[in-house]
Amino acid sequence: RSRGLGDVYKRQAYRFFEFMSTLPEDQRCKFVGIVTEASAYGQAIAKGALEAAKKFGVKAEIIESYPPETKDFVPILQKVKNAGADCILHTGHMIGDIMVPRTAKEMGWTPKMIWVSVSITLPEFLNLNKTVEGVMGLGTWSPEFKTYQNDIFVKLFRERYGHDPYGHNVWAMASLQVMLRAIELAGSLDPEKIRNALLTNEFPNVMGVFHFQENGLPPPEEQAAYLFQVQNGKPVCVWPEKFATAKAIWPLPSG
Repeated sequence: RSRGLGDVYKRQAYRFFEFMSTLPEDQRCKFVGIVTEASAYGQAIAKGALEAAKKFGVKAEIIESYPPETKDFVPILQKVKNAGADCILHTGHMIGDIMVPRTAKEMGWTPKMIWVSVSITLPEFLNLNKTVEGVMGLGTWSPEFKTYQNDIFVKLFRERYGHDPYGHNVWAMASLQVMLRAIELAGSLDPEKIRNALLTNEFPNVMGVFHFQENGLPPPEEQAAYLFQVQNGKPVCVWPEKFATAKAIWPLPSG
């Protein structure tokens, strides 16, 4: 049984709308067209995006829900453009994340912004170079974060593997940090004592500082779902301000 993972997915687009609310009103997207993969994951993110849009007073609508095996995105993006959307928000997996900005570029369409859900830090996405320059998306961690033991983690990982950690490496490291501290605080391997330690203490880690609720998750504001953007071919954190390593470029650059 899920212990609130749907709520985690729903939170993924929140920072995009939160950031946009800080812009002068005439610079914000007027209509966010959502393109979602027809999967539980894509639909959960889309649902959260609609809720976030409503909270921040932005018009948003799911324009197209496509099968995961879809290869031609021209009809999808043409439908989004014809609907009058000036921003594209894609919710799904890497293929869709890649195809949306690539197809927009092939169509000669530069919306005010494109946001993608999972690929902003992945080499396969970044290898598209200028096609994804300026695109925004969900990020959970940066080697530049000034978080607990992050500098040590990055240094040792680079020495061992010759590149920066990827998402799953980071999540595994954060999980180990949390569990080791919980066991130390509990002074025991008893599951109930460990659970009590998790619920009554804070846990600094490479992704931030977590406190845990009864459902086993950090509260929404602590969930590691940040707004990243591709700048000069690299993913950088642009929001929230306390984690930002660069200033956002808005709107999406043309050309």
